[in-house]
Amino acid sequence: MWELTPLASERLRRYGAPMKRFAPPVLFALSLSSLGLFFTGEGDLHALRELQDRLHGARVRNERLAEYVQSIREHNAELKGDPRVLERTVRNELGLVRDGEVVFVFDEEGVR
Repeated sequence: MWELTPLASERLRRYGAPMKRFAPPVLFALSLSSLGLFFTGEGDLHALRELQDRLHGARVRNERLAEYVQSIREHNAELKGDPRVLERTVRNELGLVRDGEVVFVFDEEGVR
């Protein structure tokens, strides 16, 4: 199917033996040097590991935020469902009191 031209046949005869002898060591040296850069340098593997670490950190942070959002939703449902929970939250977190109530504030140094 494929036939060599006379020029190709001459070049193969002239350069074929040296290529067979020197090509494998040269290719091996090139592949070793490229692998060295790939594993130790600022190459693709180093960047991939850094991105994987950042992705893991983002996933952990997203899980924590999802748990926080879920707790806020549950607290919101409690506030809507039970007026006693709403009153306790308003008193404790906002420091509000009802009309007519008297608030006593004690200094910690006076308590012994």
